[in-house]
Amino acid sequence: MMNMENTYLFKQYLMTGRGKAYLMATDDSLKYAEVVLEACKWNIAFDIQSEGSRAFLIADIVDLYNDRTPFVQATIDEYVSPETELRCDDMQHLADLLSLFDRLDIIEQRFDQMLNRVYSEADSELTSEEIHAYKRNMEYAVILLVQGYEWDHSKVVFGRLAERAVRFGDNFADEYEWLIDCMEEEYGKEQVEAVMKDISMPSESVDIHDKIDDSDEKSCFLTDVSVSACKMIEILMADDIPDRYVRSWARRMSDDQRKLLAEEAVKTSDAVLRTKIVSLYDSTSYPWPQEAAYLINWCSLGYAPLRYESLKAMRYIESDEVREYALAEIEKTNGRDLAGVLIRNYRPDDESVILPMLYEMSINMDNSEECHKIGSIILDKAEDLPKEFLYWMYESTMCSFCRKEVLDCMLSKGEVPEQYLEECEWDANLEIRELVLKD
Repeated sequence: MMNMENTYLFKQYLMTGRGKAYLMATDDSLKYAEVVLEACKWNIAFDIQSEGSRAFLIADIVDLYNDRTPFVQATIDEYVSPETELRCDDMQHLADLLSLFDRLDIIEQRFDQMLNRVYSEADSELTSEEIHAYKRNMEYAVILLVQGYEWDHSKVVFGRLAERAVRFGDNFADEYEWLIDCMEEEYGKEQVEAVMKDISMPSESVDIHDKIDDSDEKSCFLTDVSVSACKMIEILMADDIPDRYVRSWARRMSDDQRKLLAEEAVKTSDAVLRTKIVSLYDSTSYPWPQEAAYLINWCSLGYAPLRYESLKAMRYIESDEVREYALAEIEKTNGRDLAGVLIRNYRPDDESVILPMLYEMSINMDNSEECHKIGSIILDKAEDLPKEFLYWMYESTMCSFCRKEVLDCMLSKGEVPEQYLEECEWDANLEIRELVLKD
C-alpha cells in the first residue's frame, strides 16, 4: 500500500516539475523506472508554452540509472512517430529531452523530414492548422540545434529553413521571429543578417497558402481589427469558432465596448448568451464592469453554467457585497467554488474558513485550471495573506512558473521551509534552481 502511495506522489511531483521527484528517485530509482519511462514519451507539463517542459527534471532522474538506453530509445521512437508530429507540445517535450540526451542528430533528421513535408513542390493535402503545427515544430527543432551546435553547422541548418521558407513565399522574419531572436542571442545580429543576405527571393516563388483548401480558411485567425460589442455577440452566437479565437477577439475590445457588452448581458433573456458574455470577464485585466449584484442574482437562477461563470467573474471583484454573499453561501453549502471569491476579499481570520476548503480540493489535471486561477488570486493578494496560503499554493500548483512566483514571495518574506529549498535545487524550472542557489 505504501509503495502505491509513494508511486502516486512521485507521479504528481514529476508532473508538476517539483524537485521532490528527484529526491525520491535517489532513494530507490528502480521503483519509479516505469513512471519515468512513460514521462519521457509525451508532455506532462501544465502549460509548456509559458513554463517550458519537464525535460531537465526527467533527464536528471534518468541520469540516476546505470543504463539510460530504454529512456533514450523511447523518446526517439515517439519523436519520429507520424502520430506525434502534429502535437506541438509533445514534440517540444521530446525535442528538449533529445537535446539533453545528446541526440541532436535525431532532431536534425526530423527537422529535414518536416521541412520537405511542408515546403514541397508537390500538391499538398495539408490544412492550414497542420502547416502551422509543422512550422512551430520545425522552428523549435532549429532553435535547439542552434543552441547545441557550433556556428558553422548552425548557420547551415538555419539557412536551409530560411531558403526554403523564402522560396515558398513566407515572410521569414514574421513566421520564425522566435528562431531569429534565439539565433541573434546566440551568435549576434550581424552574423544572422549575413546569412539572410545570402538568401535571395527567386523570380517565381511558390505560395504555400495557395495549397490550402478554402474550407480551412475559417481556421486561420489573421485579422487585427478591433471588435465592437455587437460583433462580439455575433461571434459568441456562432458555434463553430474555437474558444481561443473568441478570447483573442475579446482582448481586442476597448473598455467602452466591454461595458456595452456587459450591458447586453444584463438586457438579454437568453441564458446561454448571457453565460458566454459573462465568461469573458474572468481576469484582473478584464473585470466585470457592471454592478456585482447582477452576478450574485444570476447565481441563484438555477442555471449551472451561468452560476459557474458568474462566480468566476466575482473572483476579480473586491467589495463588501461580494464578500458577504460568499460567506453566506459557504455557510449554507460549504462550496469550495467560492474559495477564490473569498480570497480576493480576504479579511484577517478568514483563513479558518478558506484553508480547509483549499486542502479538500483534489489536485489533478481535471481541475488544474481551477487551482491555477485560485493560485493567481493568492499571488495578487500575497502581501495580505498568511504564509499558509503560500504553502498551499507551492504544494498544489501544477505550473512551475507560478511556483517560482510564490517562491519569490516566500523568499521576500523569509518564510521558505527548508525542505522546499532542498527540492528546488532539482526543479524542472531552471529559474527556480537559480533562485535558491543565489539565495
